[in-house]
Amino acid sequence: MPRTYPWIARRVARRLGTLVQMNPSLKSARDNEALWKALLSNRIQVVATDHCAFTTEQKRFGVGNFAKIPNGTGGLEDRMPMLWTHGVATGRLTMNEFVAVTSTNIAKILNCYPKKGAVLVGADADLVVWDPKKTKTITAKAQQSAIDYNVFEGKKVRVNGQVAGNSTPVREGDTLSAEGLGRIEFKRIEGETRRGNVKLELEVHR
Repeated sequence: MPRTYPWIARRVARRLGTLVQMNPSLKSARDNEALWKALLSNRIQVVATDHCAFTTEQKRFGVGNFAKIPNGTGGLEDRMPMLWTHGVATGRLTMNEFVAVTSTNIAKILNCYPKKGAVLVGADADLVVWDPKKTKTITAKAQQSAIDYNVFEGKKVRVNGQVAGNSTPVREGDTLSAEGLGRIEFKRIEGETRRGNVKLELEVHR
């Protein structure tokens, strides 16, 4: 489930233009409500982002030629605060459901569970600590991404601090860690598709 859909309606595309050119495209408010229903009924198991850090200048490559517009937009930094604000804070999601669709489910899909996606003895201490009472306003000026705009500009959300392993890469919204934190894990993923059994070899970067 692309993280943009439940919070940005098609009408926003008319204002932002090529900045929100992406596939699948932004949908109507009715479509967004259907996505929420699918998430709440577990027909959608994960809320994720493929975060594309294209600047306004890069997006203008497609002026006059739609096919040349760089596809995608940013969202990595705002995915979890937006989902918490519009999901948990509104009563649509429980805290456990929030953890499932942002962490546990994808860890299981990528065969990283229970090393990832769980608070257990022996699991990696990749924890996000939330202050549900504290808020911030999303702005392009304050974001960590190199993009010079933010499709969620002006949205007020719940803020968080993140703790990873024995380090604290983010505190009060400020990045503290150096680039390159983490390691590559090689995982075998087995699953079912409508065409039959499929086995995938993936490199999981974190």
